Amino acid sequence: MLMTKGRDKVAESLSDIMQMISSRRRNGLLSLERYNAGRFEEGEIYFEKGQPAQAFFERLSGQDALATLSSWRNVYYSFTPDVPVPAAPPPSTTEPLAKLRHTTGPVRQTNEFTPTSPLRRATQPQPPTGPRPPTGPRPPTGPRPPTGPQPSQASEGGGYERTTGYNPPSGSGNAWGFEALIPHRLSNEQNVLALPLTRPQRSIYLLIDGNRTVADLVRCISKPMQDVERLLMELKQQNLIGF
Repeated sequence: MLMTKGRDKVAESLSDIMQMISSRRRNGLLSLERYNAGRFEEGEIYFEKGQPAQAFFERLSGQDALATLSSWRNVYYSFTPDVPVPAAPPPSTTEPLAKLRHTTGPVRQTNEFTPTSPLRRATQPQPPTGPRPPTGPRPPTGPRPPTGPQPSQASEGGGYERTTGYNPPSGSGNAWGFEALIPHRLSNEQNVLALPLTRPQRSIYLLIDGNRTVADLVRCISKPMQDVERLLMELKQQNLIGF
């Protein structure tokens, strides 16, 4: 087999490597490579205090690159400590990854690009998107006849809890409705490794950012819809996510 470019360590999946870096709160560059469809593919993830701060894969950067790299298996890798986090190229940049890096080292050239914020959202809880419900007490509307359980109940402080009355399809004809849902995090825990999650649950939890739909998550982790649905329902039962 062809030798990799200085990446002599092998891991079954990228999540194993990221857990190790996170537990040690390392700073630096994780260089990745895999052999796929007859060619080598390369990627890079920059870490700050054990958390992904920027990622690159071919023409992708940020969350899109991280989501793609997270699905890799049988990965060759090397870690270079204390490499500064570069800025991402502007959206119009179309040069592949190999043309954007220094030829003498792993540090990426940044003077050609407009600086943008580093990748943060992949590992931190995101606020719910969309309009917020009223937070003050509701005005009196007079007596109302009982109408049965309501899908959303007022909280003690007079506001409303964000809930979902959606039941997963479980093989029914409403599968597309579930694929279009957008899960969001409910936990404020910054250290994902501290949560009582299995490895598959943690892998999909890292990808939940309040923007990706269920269909996006299926494409990111390359698992069947039934497996993704089951993992999301397990996270919802632990009150870690909502829809």
